Amino acid sequence: MGYQETDKMTSKRKRDWADPSIKLNSLEEKIFGFLLEVLKDERRKTVLRVAGGWVRDKLLQLECDDIDIDIALDDISGKDFAHIVEEHLEKSLEHSSVAVILKNPDKSKHLETARIKIFDVWIDLVNLRTETY
Repeated sequence: MGYQETDKMTSKRKRDWADPSIKLNSLEEKIFGFLLEVLKDERRKTVLRVAGGWVRDKLLQLECDDIDIDIALDDISGKDFAHIVEEHLEKSLEHSSVAVILKNPDKSKHLETARIKIFDVWIDLVNLRTETY
């Protein structure tokens, strides 16, 4: 007996893909709101681009208990931005520390990545790479 997709399943699949918006839960709203406030307070025009598995799961409308958010920055290193975020966390009495994973091309690690925990969620910060051809 083979798999058959019902009209109801097809309709739901089309409807799900027709809406590419991402719905944030309250913790995610708190995290992104905080990061946007940091940019505003610092008068930075940095563009935060969220990438990785978290985005995939959100687009597929999957909830994940193990949130790991990757953010690419257009005009500042992940390490420098992480330290700015850390200062703002300390002002709001949240404790955090910055870890830096150095680039290592020999192990296919081409970008320096900074990790910081914001409201108990790990955030990886990298600068957008530029490539010359």
